[in-house]
Amino acid sequence: MDEKAFLAMAERFNGDRGAVYVHGFNDLQRDYVLELEERGGDREVLTLIGCVELQYRSALSQSGLGSIPSWDQDQNEVRGYDWSVRWADLYPGIKLIQGGSRAEFWSRHTGARFHEATIEGNVFSIRLVFFDFTLKAKD
Repeated sequence: MDEKAFLAMAERFNGDRGAVYVHGFNDLQRDYVLELEERGGDREVLTLIGCVELQYRSALSQSGLGSIPSWDQDQNEVRGYDWSVRWADLYPGIKLIQGGSRAEFWSRHTGARFHEATIEGNVFSIRLVFFDFTLKAKD
C-alpha cells in the first residue's frame, strides 16, 4: 500500500472537511467500504481491501444510549428519542497507526503487509486492519 497516498487521502477528509454517509462490509464480506464526501464536493468510495479485523464503538454519550428507541413495526415508526443520523462528521478523522500490533500480527501470519487505521467521527470510532485501499468517484 502507498502510505503517502493514504495519508494524503485522509488529509482531504479529516477535521471539518469531510463526512461519512454509508459504511460497512461489501457483499463479499472481505472489504470495508465507506462513502465519503469532502465538503462541497462529490461523494467518493473508500474501499479498505482485505479487512481482517474491525472494532466499532459508538461515540454517543451514556445519556444518549439510555434512550434507545423501540421500533413499532405496525406503525413503521420509531418510538422514543431517535439518535440515528444520516451522516457523520469525520472528526478527528482517518489516521494510519504506524507499527500497530494487530497489523504486525497479520503481517507475520500471512506474509503480506497489513496496515492498521482508525476512522473517528462525531458518532462512531472504528479501528481496523486491512491490506490495501482504493478511492474512487461514486457511480
